Amino acid sequence: MPEKNTASPGAAKKTKKKAWRRDRAGKEQQLIAAFDRVLQRHGVQGVGVNEVVKEAGVGKWLLYEYFGGLQGLAAAWARNTDFLPTDEEIGGVDAEAYAEQSTAEQLAGNYQRFARALRRRPRTLEILANELTQPTPLTRTLEGVRSEYGRGLTRFFTRPEEYASDEAVALQVLLYAAVNYLALRTRTSPRYLHLALDTEEDWAAIDRMIELVAHRVLDEDTDS
Repeated sequence: MPEKNTASPGAAKKTKKKAWRRDRAGKEQQLIAAFDRVLQRHGVQGVGVNEVVKEAGVGKWLLYEYFGGLQGLAAAWARNTDFLPTDEEIGGVDAEAYAEQSTAEQLAGNYQRFARALRRRPRTLEILANELTQPTPLTRTLEGVRSEYGRGLTRFFTRPEEYASDEAVALQVLLYAAVNYLALRTRTSPRYLHLALDTEEDWAAIDRMIELVAHRVLDEDTDS
């Protein structure tokens, strides 16, 4: 006669949790991937805890244990996917050639490449639009990751003392805002003054404007 299983349901649940914990990295990626799929299907306004854990095929407790909640998962998703441009996209040139450029050339190139990378990310632009028109705790979390990313662009600086000048700081704030705004309009309202933001020709014109402003502000500051 087969022996009766005397293990309690609570013990079985604990055993299952231990098994999940043995592959924490894999389960974190499973949740991030599920978040990504739900986001693709429903947009940022349609992402919820229940939808994500159902998509991932895991218990709700796991999401809270690993990420602290949906906002923590959103932040992990933003840092581990193509939500934001990569260092390779922003750097654009080899390190030695980049170091030889003037600060104005470096800064202009950074924002030109940032604009191109952002325009290649329609989902990022959609989330940015939601931040402005339908803000939620989730969009505010993603906005925080973007702001952290923007501050982190200082890692590209080869002459920190020049980038720390009042002129360089002011220019970076304005260029970051301008690039985000113009890239956002590409999707929804591409006509801006005399520019057609859905054409490469007019983005080339914007590239030239970025260069002009960077050199006028920073070269004059260097010469003074």
